[in-house]
Amino acid sequence: GQGLELGVKLLTTQAWRGWDVDLGGGYRVNSISEDEVTVKTRSFFTEVAVREKLSDRFSVGPMISALFGRDVSFSDFGTNSDNKSMSLFAGGKALYKMPLKSTDGRVGVQIQTDLNIGDRQITQIQAVAEFSWPFDRRKKRSSTPSLKISQPKNRFNLSRAGLKFGLDSDRLSYSSKSLVTELATLLKKHPEEWRSISIDGHSDQQGSSNYNMRLSYRRAASVKRALQSSGIANRRLAANGYGDRFPIDPRLSERAHATNRRVEFTIHGLEEDSELSRKIGSVLANR
Repeated sequence: GQGLELGVKLLTTQAWRGWDVDLGGGYRVNSISEDEVTVKTRSFFTEVAVREKLSDRFSVGPMISALFGRDVSFSDFGTNSDNKSMSLFAGGKALYKMPLKSTDGRVGVQIQTDLNIGDRQITQIQAVAEFSWPFDRRKKRSSTPSLKISQPKNRFNLSRAGLKFGLDSDRLSYSSKSLVTELATLLKKHPEEWRSISIDGHSDQQGSSNYNMRLSYRRAASVKRALQSSGIANRRLAANGYGDRFPIDPRLSERAHATNRRVEFTIHGLEEDSELSRKIGSVLANR
């Protein structure tokens, strides 16, 4: 049979490394017609889903839900002696995240089939639209004064110029390696205009603070290795990981997360109006 289902639900989503875990519930009404018989079911439900984030916006994973009501056997009422007050469904869920102005929207599809309805097999294919309002239960952490940069003109955000990493990864893409190589070439041509470079990795606020600290350091170390491979001496390079301690955008939207995931250079000893400073700025602006 075929039918229509409408429902509303309230979920909480917990981000953990490269995964999102959804937990919640709601109320649904459906109508299924088959052989001139229409079955209507009204039920409360709970839902659990675990989605792997394949990219910043796309996620997919298994889910399970339980329906509760006077009869959730999806049978013609009164003709089935095994009417159920609870039915279990399992399947999969795929979502695409769309950053909006003040929140995040998610659209996708979920497919489920029943696990305990005896006399028929119920399979549901459902379109999903979700809206999220993020919150953060962690205590705010103040910035450490000693970590503030006194010469902001010496600091360059490489991520704005296209330095990217895959989700939950510290591997540089081909285009990112090309950017680092181009910067290394400039640095080698003007060795007298700078003393050393601090390579600072920053993460978004998804996941645990300890994990974000390690991930941001691995990303900074990856850039450091690329500079060394391009001929920059190790003694002039330092890699640091700050996790989510210094966000550019304090909001918890997807757009803010993307902004806060970054690698920055602080070039010590670089004069603001030097030839090297102008050339680095030109390279980053034209990327």
